[in-house]
Amino acid sequence: MHYFYRHYVAVLCLFTSAFLPAQSGPDILWQRCYGGSSEDPGGIIEPTSDGGYLTVGTSSSQNGDVTLNQGLTDVWVIKLSASGGILWQRTMGGSGYEIIGGVKETLDGGYIVAGSSESSNGDLTDNYGLYDAWLIKLNALGAVEWQKNYGGSDLDSFRDIQVLADGSFIVLGNTSSTDGDVTGMNGIRDVWLVNVDATGTLLWQATYGGSEEDLAGRMVLTTDDHLVVCGVSRSNDGDVSNNHGAEDVWVFKVDLEGNMIWERSFGGSGEDRGIRVVQVTDQQFVICGFTRSSDEDVSFNNGFIDAWVFKLNSAGELLWEHALGGSDLDQLITCFELPNEDLLMVGRTRSTDGDVAFNHGATDVWLVRTDAFGEIIWERTYGGSADEGGGSFHWKPSGNCVVAATSYSNDGDVSGNHGFSDVWIFELEADQTGIPETGKATDLKIYPNPTSGSLMVGFQLEVPSLVGYSWFHSNGALITEHRSVAMAAGYHMINLSEQGLPAGAYQLVLIMDGQRIVREVVKL
Repeated sequence: MHYFYRHYVAVLCLFTSAFLPAQSGPDILWQRCYGGSSEDPGGIIEPTSDGGYLTVGTSSSQNGDVTLNQGLTDVWVIKLSASGGILWQRTMGGSGYEIIGGVKETLDGGYIVAGSSESSNGDLTDNYGLYDAWLIKLNALGAVEWQKNYGGSDLDSFRDIQVLADGSFIVLGNTSSTDGDVTGMNGIRDVWLVNVDATGTLLWQATYGGSEEDLAGRMVLTTDDHLVVCGVSRSNDGDVSNNHGAEDVWVFKVDLEGNMIWERSFGGSGEDRGIRVVQVTDQQFVICGFTRSSDEDVSFNNGFIDAWVFKLNSAGELLWEHALGGSDLDQLITCFELPNEDLLMVGRTRSTDGDVAFNHGATDVWLVRTDAFGEIIWERTYGGSADEGGGSFHWKPSGNCVVAATSYSNDGDVSGNHGFSDVWIFELEADQTGIPETGKATDLKIYPNPTSGSLMVGFQLEVPSLVGYSWFHSNGALITEHRSVAMAAGYHMINLSEQGLPAGAYQLVLIMDGQRIVREVVKL
């Protein structure tokens, strides 16, 4: 099977910028396109411990920002500074098609990249069938430490990856194979979980599904050390129960040995897909994706395809759901819970009505903020006259948000496109999504700042409160988190340990009885 990237025809703008309607939501602070003269789609971004970011995609170029291409499409990894400058980049692949799935920073400061490949040359040494699932371990400078492929004689792919505390990796994907590394296939295509150690050696694997096609979306590592997976299922047997129609959102929970704890299907009589699951307050879960239904679990549909977001309790039972969008295509790709329990979500939209106030051209990146029950607070689109689509974002404790997307435009919000599709990264200002700095603590003092040793924090509590703190890199990546402890009313002075932190700028987040206060601290 070959993969091609569709390029939509750009829509001519009917109005000049003087007549464009005002939009709510945050403004762009900076933006940049990355790529060459061919197809270079992206949409995945991860914060790194040095204060920068890692973004990954696929590339068909061998010019511009891309120095090498070995085949049809290569996996492309770009290391960025906090302001979006390229520190290093590299492509990996063979003479065929390689597709990106996910990436994470590893415990040793390197990176683990997950995807799929049909090649058996170049950077790959083997291929078991049509497409293999593929892992690549990089060091901190992007050099390959090892790479391995997994699967059987049919189609196998990796879509997401998590790093466990012991340094091993849990990888989520799909399989159509019944041989090689794959055992226990249920039907046409199964969701596939694989656990490998820090060197890529297979520890265990498990398949999940029924007699039809069942596809993986993304997974979350929960606070009780389990995995919750979301995706789509056409089955109504095997591991899957209570299918509502053509395709359902399928959510299931497993332990870290792959044993299923519970599973649920959600949807209506049409096509319903889950793309991302996140854990939120009270060990509950929010799933985002899209729906074509307007019955059963889906109470309303605005048009052709609606973005769909719903919340589950810790046992996987539906608490609420909302279909968002207009009369055209609307999808939500990822979600994040803000400190006040509002939800921030990113996806794409082609609508110009309903919940969508404005569209720049064809398909826009769509940012939506809702309250804790899925009711829209504001929404905003970003893009140009051609196609854009949001893939993921990183929210900082300051409230700024860095978005990774794909863009075909070179106008509107987008500048610097190299040709066809580019990786598009942009940072948004806080605009009410920041950590609130009001609370029950007064007379807050942090000193010395800058510091070369210990850091003292003094504060007055008006009432007995729970107090904790966390250290973050300047890009918002969590370093350490210290659980809250009960403190009496009155004045307190505490010594915050920041031993082991190298020189640099950090964000200190103080949690005081549910309120959060963020301050920048400089380590000399």
